Order: sequence, then structure tokens, then C-alpha cells
Amino acid sequence: MTIKWIRLGIIGICWIPFFYAIYFVIITGEWKSAIKMVVGYLTLGSALSYYFYNYDRQVT
Repeated sequence: MTIKWIRLGIIGICWIPFFYAIYFVIITGEWKSAIKMVVGYLTLGSALSYYFYNYDRQVT
């Protein structure tokens, strides 16, 4: 039960940089750095989600 909430929290955290990147593009107009930021955070988030998913399967 707790792992599922942690996973949802990670997904929520991954959405924050996405909105921040949109805000960043509107303010500065730099697309490339915003795209790098989003890709980096999405990679990190998916790696963490995958780790927790495997951990959840091992426990049960």
C-alpha cells in the first residue's frame, strides 16, 4: 500500500519540472535547456518508478 503511494508521489514530482520548464520557456525563451531538463527528470523518474515496481514485486 505504501509503495503505491510512494510511486504516485514520484510521478507527481516528475510533473513539477515539466510545468517549471514551460514557465522557464515563457520567461527566457530557451527551448533547448528546458527540453534537457524535462528529459533528465523523466529519465530519473522512470528509473525510480521501475525500481519501486520491482521492489514491490519482490516483497509480495
